[in-house]
Amino acid sequence: MADLIFGIIALIYGVFTIFWRIFKGKKGFGKIEAMQNLFGEKGGMILHIVSYTVVPTMLGISLIVCYFLGIKVL
Repeated sequence: MADLIFGIIALIYGVFTIFWRIFKGKKGFGKIEAMQNLFGEKGGMILHIVSYTVVPTMLGISLIVCYFLGIKVL
């Protein structure tokens, strides 16, 4: 059951950041400027998108699928 709960939370967070990125742009994210200073404009943006949007979304989907397939992850 923990797999399903964490999966739903991670998926909601990932989808939320997708919509936040579309409607707010860079204004809604505090850490993006620090990442861009460290890794450059493009590198910081890519790292930010992957770490705050792609990873939580994929983790959420994976945990939900594992729950319904009966694979215990957590």
